[in-house]
Amino acid sequence: MRKFSRYTIRGRLLVSSIVCVMLGIMITACGTGASSDNPAESGTMDQSARIKAVDILSLKAQNPDIFGWVFIPDTMIDTPILQNGQGEDDYYETHDCTGAENECGAVYIKSANLSDMCDFNEILYFPYSKGGIIASEVVDFLDESYFESHPMMYVYIDGNALTYEVYAAYESSNIDVLRNYDFTSVEGCEEYIKDMEADILSGGNVRTGWEEGVDPYNFLVTLSTVNPEDLSKRVNVVGCLIGDASGTIYRSFD
Repeated sequence: MRKFSRYTIRGRLLVSSIVCVMLGIMITACGTGASSDNPAESGTMDQSARIKAVDILSLKAQNPDIFGWVFIPDTMIDTPILQNGQGEDDYYETHDCTGAENECGAVYIKSANLSDMCDFNEILYFPYSKGGIIASEVVDFLDESYFESHPMMYVYIDGNALTYEVYAAYESSNIDVLRNYDFTSVEGCEEYIKDMEADILSGGNVRTGWEEGVDPYNFLVTLSTVNPEDLSKRVNVVGCLIGDASGTIYRSFD
């Protein structure tokens, strides 16, 4: 059975003031992608959430591994999300969103995550390479002022527009989270939350009003990249779902 914590309820109240904007973005996303001579304006593959023109179906026609788009206003994070259809989890560490070899890679989730965004924690991996400008902005969230000035994150999938409040940013050990925690059980989610909160307390940022954290019935998105100054560490930026325009995000525990 789906349960909303007080944070999700608070988010639902916020949605009443922004749902028209969200629906506008979602409807536009079903239209034709915009183009521009300025890459900063056009985004990746000639689309950008900055100008409300993200056509997921068009993107999938170019590369069927594309299933969504992540966007954080006033950052360079405005890019497709991919999941390799052959189960090669590291494929997009060395390939761009078109599938071409590229040391910059592309933002992706592993095969253990669901592409419908209904998992407890969807982990978006940002490859950090010589050209990893977008990944460097994930690291920037460790700076308190940067963190405070970027409170919202948006994810678009076919037929839905999702709003997340960025509530924490922290460093953790560089482990495979999806192999170490069972997100299909309440106990596994609770174990992860406990460890995450310990990492946040050791020096991360948490947004005011979220000090009590989340529970297994929330829906999280984590932007994760290796710390270039310490390869044994990862930098994680966590958003909690507060807006589900189509009302289709659902999960139940056995």
